[in-house]
Amino acid sequence: MSKTQSIVQYIILRNDLPWGLGALAAQAAHASVAAIHTFREHQDVIAYLSDMPNMHKVVLGANEQELIQLRNRLCSANIDHFAWIEQPEDLLSAIGLRPYPKELVRPYVKHLPLLKDLQSK
Repeated sequence: MSKTQSIVQYIILRNDLPWGLGALAAQAAHASVAAIHTFREHQDVIAYLSDMPNMHKVVLGANEQELIQLRNRLCSANIDHFAWIEQPEDLLSAIGLRPYPKELVRPYVKHLPLLKDLQSK
């Protein structure tokens, strides 16, 4: 059993943007890297990065309003995250939580679906 098995990074990506798959993948990557870098000295992040072959990420989908509500809820609960604001559009496109023990943050995101399909515009 891996020591980081229960540590997971949740990434929540806007699923209502009319962007191509590559642009959306970049948004998720930006949010993930920004969260890991911002909180790089946290013990959970250090543990997560020390076992790279067993990193676990979960990518969820949310529309703009859901993402804004989630950001507000995470801020209120002092859950470490990075809200990626794409420039020059100045729009919230993704949120990356720092790696956390799954049971601590799942209650905040369990209502969101796994990202499977993106809406066509």
